[in-house]
Amino acid sequence: EAILTDRQGKPVVDLQKDEFVLLDNGKEMKITEFENHTLSLPGEERRSVAPISSPAEKAPAPAAPLISRTFFFLFDLVFADAGGFRLGREAAIRFMGTSLEPGDQVAVLSFTGGRSLNLLHRPDGERAEAKRAIEAIGLESLRPVAPARPAETASPPIMTSGNAGTSFPSQSGRADAEAGVGRIVAGNFIWALDSLAQALRYAPGRKVLVLYSNGLHPSYLGRGPFFQGNADLGSAYKKICRRLADANVSVFSVNTEENTYLVAQVPESQKGVSSLREITTETGGRFLGDIYAVPDHLNKIDTMTGAFYVLGYPITESWDGRYHKVKVRVTRPDCEVNAQLGYFNPKPYPQYSDLEKKVHLVDLALSEKPLSQQPLR
Repeated sequence: EAILTDRQGKPVVDLQKDEFVLLDNGKEMKITEFENHTLSLPGEERRSVAPISSPAEKAPAPAAPLISRTFFFLFDLVFADAGGFRLGREAAIRFMGTSLEPGDQVAVLSFTGGRSLNLLHRPDGERAEAKRAIEAIGLESLRPVAPARPAETASPPIMTSGNAGTSFPSQSGRADAEAGVGRIVAGNFIWALDSLAQALRYAPGRKVLVLYSNGLHPSYLGRGPFFQGNADLGSAYKKICRRLADANVSVFSVNTEENTYLVAQVPESQKGVSSLREITTETGGRFLGDIYAVPDHLNKIDTMTGAFYVLGYPITESWDGRYHKVKVRVTRPDCEVNAQLGYFNPKPYPQYSDLEKKVHLVDLALSEKPLSQQPLR
């Protein structure tokens, strides 16, 4: 799938198949399948209220979209700031009552530091239940067990008459301990997202993950100037970004960091926001910026995901599990392309994880047309 926008960020909805160029591992492929999906045109009213019909008339049922959308709202309660989290939660609650299409589904998830995500609301069309699930996540739910910005210099303890004579741990020792905890929790976050990607591979339709987080600081991932032999987490993060893309999940991230203007001199490569940009780029979503600067971010997500193209081409399956890099571009000028950057070849069943085997078994046993036995569109 590919999302096309102009310089103003508005969807471009009138492109033709011959205007697309698609490369697989650098080789141009012939596009054999082409679909253009538009749930609502830019600037169009979302839904007009139908006039009241007479008893003899039956109101027509709304047409279902060809490919349904499922919005997964994921609230990071560990690598997050209270003010940014509060604004994101309020925006999501407003979104439930204003911008969803009849066929859309909503799920609510949270991350609290463990190796799995908390499923607060299953994906379905019950918007009122989803809204209540989001409202139940209060500020007391935040669990900052690890610092969001470990590279910043901590302030020394203030000596008062009440703590006179108390021995305080050294700043460097405390920072090292906090960074160690942060790396553990960052690893748990990666593990949890990996499980989500595995579980969503067989979920049909368009999947949109809205992530509210400060992101993972590069010191946890062993990136840039923070490389200290723990680059394995950086490699794992890159892999789960690709697995989410392979599961047809587009991530739209919003930075919940507070007081970003106070740390404007710190380059993004030394903040967690760099990981937010990475996950959106890899999955064909978009990094929407700081929560304070984008109060209308959910309207942008709704507009962008409501107009997209599906491109298909024949591939020769090799059961080796290797990653293929995909690049999509268009010949029309002044268009920005958002598309996933690649996919994984299938792998032999014995190499599946336990979770993948369970999902595969349930799909095969209970579905009338198991996705594992059908060619993917």
